[in-house]
Amino acid sequence: MKNMKRLCITFLFVLIFATSISAQWQKISELNIGVTGQITAYGSYVYFYGSQSGFKLYRYDESGENFTDLSSNTPSEFSHIFGFDGKLYACYLSNFYTSTDNGETWNVLSTVSVTGNGAVLRITNDGDILYGISNRKSIFKSIDKGNTWQEIIINDPNNLSLVSLAVVGDKYVGVILNSGAWISKDAGQTWTVNNVSPSIAITAVYNFNGKIIGQSFNGIYVYDFDANTWVAGSAGLPSDGTFYITRSISQFGGTLYLGGSTLIGSQSSVFTSTDGSSWNAVNLEGIPTTNGAGSVNFVAANSQNIFCFYYGVFDPANTGFYKIEYSNTTAVNIINGLPAEYNLSQNYPNPFNPSTKINFSIPENEFVSLKIFNAVGEQVQELVNQNLSAGSYTVDFNAGDLSSGIYFYSLTGNNFSSIKKMILIK
Repeated sequence: MKNMKRLCITFLFVLIFATSISAQWQKISELNIGVTGQITAYGSYVYFYGSQSGFKLYRYDESGENFTDLSSNTPSEFSHIFGFDGKLYACYLSNFYTSTDNGETWNVLSTVSVTGNGAVLRITNDGDILYGISNRKSIFKSIDKGNTWQEIIINDPNNLSLVSLAVVGDKYVGVILNSGAWISKDAGQTWTVNNVSPSIAITAVYNFNGKIIGQSFNGIYVYDFDANTWVAGSAGLPSDGTFYITRSISQFGGTLYLGGSTLIGSQSSVFTSTDGSSWNAVNLEGIPTTNGAGSVNFVAANSQNIFCFYYGVFDPANTGFYKIEYSNTTAVNIINGLPAEYNLSQNYPNPFNPSTKINFSIPENEFVSLKIFNAVGEQVQELVNQNLSAGSYTVDFNAGDLSSGIYFYSLTGNNFSSIKKMILIK
């Protein structure tokens, strides 16, 4: 063993939270995707899309620092593009689409009928279950990766416009336009309205490691299902979220990324959080900050960078895509070449408090996911969700925000799936 040659390869596949980022934002393109432009970072690419003189879709390849215009390849003006199960999913009107070649071609996967002549606006997931969100009061649920869908209708006699949905097991939180947050604890069968007291309406919701994060015009909140209330989660935001407009929230690994601006002066900012309750500012050097001239409209991240789309309302010269390097890395040791087979090792230490290591090996290049589940099968964290090269990997899992108990971790690849148990003792 002592004569074995050790090769140390650094992979940027687990994004570990840092309290500060010293790098500077760089403008990588002047392309314009319009005021409603969005970003999807998935696998080896980042996708920028929106409507600006017609629908636009650009794919950014970090390895070559280049953009590919895929606009003419899209069969529809997608309202949302979502990465799931190693593929890209998209929706437009009543159709769901998939792409298995990184947006080069798209095929209709399935079609639904939205009650009330509505359209599907967004796609989200809770573990392996997909959800389609309509602009009426229909929610679509798929347990077979989008091939078939079950329609769940919010049982209210009024006309409703659903704009956001987050799901954790049987607990649903939907956002209704001009009404705010609607809560269901029985998988969408019954609903109650519950906004932040006294009158702050929730405008969007997100599933983050088993928590429901609520976005409003007065900060961020976390929903407590046991107490049936929203708990303030804006520590670190300007004025603790008061008079602060959150424009987008996305996540990668165990970190949330927030882009927004102050209500007064429209000062743009970007923040990160690992618990959904406390936030740390990202260095803004390199991003235009002229008050009222424009704003950071959308943020996303992968294992290497944070990305944003800056839309200059009165500052068109600065409109475009920006990125900032996220410098943390995870060291991976490969001993005596590549592994010959798949393997998921028992975490160590086990039991643990609050951190443990998970080792796994894959013999070929492929899309891999590593997820954490609680004892009742609810996903509480996603550690890896991307294309990886053949090799042996070590992931550090921090369960600081989880309670004591039994948890399971699951590794899934193209031709492999394995699950193991671990015990958290605090």
